[in-house]
Amino acid sequence: MDWDKAKWNEFLDSIANIYQLTESQKQAFIARFKRDNLETNETDVVPDYSSINTFKKQLGEVYKKFSKDRADLNGPTKGKFEILKGLLEEKYLKYINSGVDSGQTQNAVPETISKTDNPETEDENNVESLVTTDHLPPPRNNCFNLGIKDQKYFVGRDAALAELHDLLQERGKVAVCAVSGMGGIGKTELMLQYAKQYQQQYPKGLCWVTAKAEQDIATQIIVFTQEYFTPFQPNTQLPPASQVRQCWRQWLEQPPDGKMLLMIDDVSDPDYQNKIEPYLPQNLQQISVLLTTRWKFGSDFGVLPLDVLNPKDALNLLELRLGKDRINEQLADAKWLCEWLEYLPLGLELVSHYLEELTDLSIAEILFELNQRGLKHDAMRRENNQPWTFTAERGVAAAFDLSWERLDPPGQHLGLLLSLLAPTEIPWELVENTEVNYCQNREIPFNRNQLRQSRRSLRRLHLMKDSRNTVSLHQLIRQFFKEKMEVYNVN
Repeated sequence: MDWDKAKWNEFLDSIANIYQLTESQKQAFIARFKRDNLETNETDVVPDYSSINTFKKQLGEVYKKFSKDRADLNGPTKGKFEILKGLLEEKYLKYINSGVDSGQTQNAVPETISKTDNPETEDENNVESLVTTDHLPPPRNNCFNLGIKDQKYFVGRDAALAELHDLLQERGKVAVCAVSGMGGIGKTELMLQYAKQYQQQYPKGLCWVTAKAEQDIATQIIVFTQEYFTPFQPNTQLPPASQVRQCWRQWLEQPPDGKMLLMIDDVSDPDYQNKIEPYLPQNLQQISVLLTTRWKFGSDFGVLPLDVLNPKDALNLLELRLGKDRINEQLADAKWLCEWLEYLPLGLELVSHYLEELTDLSIAEILFELNQRGLKHDAMRRENNQPWTFTAERGVAAAFDLSWERLDPPGQHLGLLLSLLAPTEIPWELVENTEVNYCQNREIPFNRNQLRQSRRSLRRLHLMKDSRNTVSLHQLIRQFFKEKMEVYNVN
């Protein structure tokens, strides 16, 4: 790709004239979008003559001028810089591919680059963008690549499914919603079941990608689009974010009418801004975005916090797996097993399947073994269960490990400390006093601010329940921390 600075600057000057920017608007526009500043924060590129407020005001007027080509550049839309950047890069490709160079007049530029780029009116796949859409079949009206299994053991989530659907419908022009909760709570399963049960609400299609895959989000979206729109090929000369925008236009320009659902599994807060957000559709009313995350995201999202099952639904799940007669014969033990697992769907799923395979093993026996071996028991390990029987991807300890790895050493230390305290709600003052004693015994300084930051990290990763004055651990997370204590040989 030719990103010659002189040619790019000439291009910006021509564009500024085409869109009739005033001199002050032109100066702000060129300062912000010159090649060296495209990856720089806005506050770091304010021209010497301008204050930040004046600079932002001039850029605001610039965005309005370009809104005739992209309606989402007008009004309170977020990400206007990225939208206009993508628009300019697309126009620049047409500009250089047309043969216009520094020796030609600026009057030649409008014929090449002044066409409307609005996704509702532009043929993105004309000869200039190297893509053809003639005779492409419409997208399938189903769940596409999800491979959703018939999950008859999906219980206790009807209200959550309905609430999630309402949340997605209320989120404005682009519905960005997140299902959040601790590892093993059933976030991915809820998302897949939502896609299955509400797929008719999204006739454009359903696209499922994962933030933890070897391929990045952009590549997954591009590959998915190519699979259903042969011979669609985004312009590979463009940056990945611009290629993804071409994919969204491809989806939206093709029949049938209606909405599309983009699902992104296992999103982490630290990765969101750089690895996810640049590839989300910008201000497109027809696309809803649904994430799953073990992090607590901010108020910019519609968030559905997912909790453990209630005791009745947990027992019902055991009955579906093991049969009503087997449960009724051992009802007290069955309730105790649900309580020991603290109603975590992944734990219930793994242990019930283990018991389903070993018909001669009583619930009392598995309880005794779990108390002896904890999360090391075969029943709690994903690899000891047949992969075709349910959708869980990992065992309980492995699910928690993904959150553990996100903690810094002080956060891990706090988790280990909490596992030593009583299995109930713990006054935060007691936690602080325990940490003070620990530091005094080892003759190291006590850092209250660091302890508070660690508390926040555990809370944000759903590794700890946190009220104003008390904290508590889920039973299985307590077991997990205790086993980590053995690994680290902490005393």
